[in-house]
Amino acid sequence: MTAPRPGTRARDPSPGARAADAPAPTPTPMVVEQSSLGHASDARSGTTRPGTGHRPIRPWTVVTLVAVLAAAGILLATREPARPDVQYVDWYTGALATAPGAPDGPLQQRWSSPVPRDRELVGVDVVARTVVVVTRPRLGTGSGGAPEGSVVATGHDPVDGASVWRRTIDETRPAVVVLDDDQPVLVANMGDDGAVADRFVWDRTSVVALDPTDGTTRWRHDFPDGDGTVRVRPDGAVVLGDGGGVAEVDGGTGNQVLAWQAVTGPDGAPPRYARRYEHGWAVPVATGWQVADLDGAVEFTAPEADGPPHVDETLAVVRSGTELVAHERPTGAIAWRVDLGGEVRWLEQVTSTTPTPSSWLVGVRGAGDDPPTMDPVLVRDGRVVDGSGPASALGEVTGARMGVVVDDRPLTLCRRLDTGAGGSRPACPDQLALLDADDGVQARQPSVGTSDLDPSLTWQATDLGVLTIEGEVVRLSSWTGLSEVWTIPLERPILRPVRVATDAIGVAVARNDVGPARVTWYG
Repeated sequence: MTAPRPGTRARDPSPGARAADAPAPTPTPMVVEQSSLGHASDARSGTTRPGTGHRPIRPWTVVTLVAVLAAAGILLATREPARPDVQYVDWYTGALATAPGAPDGPLQQRWSSPVPRDRELVGVDVVARTVVVVTRPRLGTGSGGAPEGSVVATGHDPVDGASVWRRTIDETRPAVVVLDDDQPVLVANMGDDGAVADRFVWDRTSVVALDPTDGTTRWRHDFPDGDGTVRVRPDGAVVLGDGGGVAEVDGGTGNQVLAWQAVTGPDGAPPRYARRYEHGWAVPVATGWQVADLDGAVEFTAPEADGPPHVDETLAVVRSGTELVAHERPTGAIAWRVDLGGEVRWLEQVTSTTPTPSSWLVGVRGAGDDPPTMDPVLVRDGRVVDGSGPASALGEVTGARMGVVVDDRPLTLCRRLDTGAGGSRPACPDQLALLDADDGVQARQPSVGTSDLDPSLTWQATDLGVLTIEGEVVRLSSWTGLSEVWTIPLERPILRPVRVATDAIGVAVARNDVGPARVTWYG
């Protein structure tokens, strides 16, 4: 990626060539169970009273008016209450993100369609009331086991699955983004290993942003070395990276906002790259790392940093040998430092929906161990604290706990994990529980089943409740008492992560794990 000098804004507002927009084909109905999502067919006078100039008032008019007013009163009285305003802590960025909508239920299957056996699902989502499906050639169909051919994106009417547009991208590894009112949604979200990632993909040849109404290209950026990363942040920014550096582009237009060049590490170390956080940037320089605000203005340099500082709203925390050092923003003054007695190898901030002291989960390499161990240590406001309780950070980063805000009320969801899930995990009072800001139990759901998959892949927040993906069922439990809203029984147990995309109008379940890949819509 060609980038201007660090911190400068690009003169060229377009980071990539704008692709030609193909006209949308005329929709034709999809024949359920016979068509293929990867290769879907495209188509689809009274009298007036003397001297007044007014019509006479007739008796039936009065009756009709009374009936209309009565009906309006009934509708107002029975109108569905407003949906709750729900946000959740995004596991990747630590920022609050708006939860997607979910249908009220009960649900029933409306249509289901397989993907051709020589293709597999790359991603599925519901954007602007359109079910967007992305497929590519199945792994192993090209030379060296790699896929060979084009990625196909199709938009479908959720009512009957009819194809309303189809777009072919002559690449096998593009990141496909669809814009929902200029907010980017990463639709190519199912990885090669089966993992589902809502906001981050890597090893991409380009990123293509499509219009949800007709599939035309809104903007595009190519990675010259064919090995780019794409991060879609909750605030709508898209962060692109490749061997040349890192750039932030506007998610709605693709216009470049900021760019930072990669910096060669000392003594032949690998290049270092800038990293964007919710409240600022960590930027590599020859003498260490700089901390900058979201506009690129540099605040200070942390010369002792072993890796990129973790930048939050008030602090920039860095690793330095066996120490963890916190610098105040914007002055760079040291707020606190703690020696952990072993090499600090990794650092993650513990995110929360409640105002708590800053907490950090630190990987410390034990000294003298053979082979060396990696012990997680919880540091809270500059002090090492016990990390084994229900309020510990360990659950936050492993997926056993999820922070949510429901109508301005901060809450925490927790799940009880199988003992074989690995790692040191905090306790949860039931299979699924809803906790208040003090970890008091507000509701519990003992009937929620478990899964052998990583917990971060088997649950997600919606506006009407928490959706859990269990062994043979998808379940929605409400924010009020965790009562069951609806369930979707699955034909076969889940063997690999599945993609479940929700919207107020229905639910799409996409599976690559059994037989031909398939997308099924419930509404």
